[in-house]
Amino acid sequence: MLDYAGEMQQLHVIDRAALFHLVSETIHPLIDSNGHVGRLLLNLELMKEGYPPINIKFSDVSKYYDCFNHYRANDYDASKMTELVSVYETNELRKALFVPKLYHQLSLLSVYITALLGIALQLFLSLLNAR
Repeated sequence: MLDYAGEMQQLHVIDRAALFHLVSETIHPLIDSNGHVGRLLLNLELMKEGYPPINIKFSDVSKYYDCFNHYRANDYDASKMTELVSVYETNELRKALFVPKLYHQLSLLSVYITALLGIALQLFLSLLNAR
């Protein structure tokens, strides 16, 4: 097992968060709510490095549990959990990039609409003055 202060810090944050989550859930340190606390700690690891938190969907719960089974059955191989966390993190990052792009597009649209309204008002006023 890798030590947290040393070798684990050399891992990419997604690898580290996935492995930390698998280890903490495997030792099951609490009487209750291990999963909730474990997922909070997983997100803490991500957020410490500037990544957005993830929320594992109920529809993926079987994939999530398969990651633990794979970890235990394959000599503590964290690759399945790393893959799952990576997919979720990629989706979160895409959302984070999409919102500013959408905001920019809406801002441009607002400028165009304002310009068109200005032209329409000028035309209307010129028609009124022509009468």
